[in-house]
Amino acid sequence: MAYTRDWDESQPTDNEYGYTTGSWFRKVKIDIAQRLKDWIYGFISGETKIGLKKAPLHPVSSDPATESDKGILYVKEVDGVKELFYKDSGGNVKQLTSQGKLNLTDEGVVYLTGDQTINGVKTFNSFPVTPSANPSSDYEVANKKYVDDKISSLPSPIGGLDFGVPVSKNAGTVYHADAPGFVVAYTNPTGGGSGVGIIGYSDSSNPPSTIRQRSYVDVAENGTVSCPITFPVKKGDYWKVVSQNASATIWWIPLEISYAW
Repeated sequence: MAYTRDWDESQPTDNEYGYTTGSWFRKVKIDIAQRLKDWIYGFISGETKIGLKKAPLHPVSSDPATESDKGILYVKEVDGVKELFYKDSGGNVKQLTSQGKLNLTDEGVVYLTGDQTINGVKTFNSFPVTPSANPSSDYEVANKKYVDDKISSLPSPIGGLDFGVPVSKNAGTVYHADAPGFVVAYTNPTGGGSGVGIIGYSDSSNPPSTIRQRSYVDVAENGTVSCPITFPVKKGDYWKVVSQNASATIWWIPLEISYAW
């Protein structure tokens, strides 16, 4: 705002007459009130409060010099916004505000809401307590403790391998093993003079080319026979079964881990 007079410490001079003293006092009161009434109570007629109304801080272009016996609060412009800063007696500068919010980007601050990555090991001396026996979805920490307590009260599990449900497969088709398991297959010959055989392949290639098991019979010499094979397949490998001069019945039997409590 514009003031009635500039602040002039050279007035009044020593040559002023005594009868002008009252006028000069009134001028001084007006000049002080104009400068302080918007910031401090008591400079407007009728005001009875004591204290600050507000503390406007004009931005500085750079951090002020460090003072070993003082902390300094000041304002600087950051990305077009006047932000609040603090500099301690050791020369450490902290930006207190950022885009209308408290500046909580430093390490050591845990947000109440929003995503955050917390590094290191943290120790909590207590857990939130839910208002009911069963934790609600609003109490994630309590939910975890509730589940952990239930699990810890159970006896140790006894685990073991078991066979899954056999799944029918087709000859000549390449399959990928999402879990380890066994291939069980046999031929269904119809007789005749040709040899009957069945071959199982398995490796990491698609199609696999490594023979893991095979069976072959000369039907002319041995009559109508069935050639069985069984071979294991590692998880992640491909496998297939190829039959010779006969149809084939093929089963994939996965291995599964079972638990008994």
